[in-house]
Amino acid sequence: MKRTLYALITSRLEEASISPKDVFIFMHENDYSDWSVGNGAFAMAIVQQRGADA
Repeated sequence: MKRTLYALITSRLEEASISPKDVFIFMHENDYSDWSVGNGAFAMAIVQQRGADA
């Protein structure tokens, strides 16, 4: 999936006259402790609440 994503990004940028040679993609995967789900809500807190709802 990542290879397909990288190729698509490069292809779309090339359509905008950006050379693929000038494209550098850096992707860093992280866990829920690094995410917000919008409106400042901490994603990990939502996951932790699920245990209380069950």
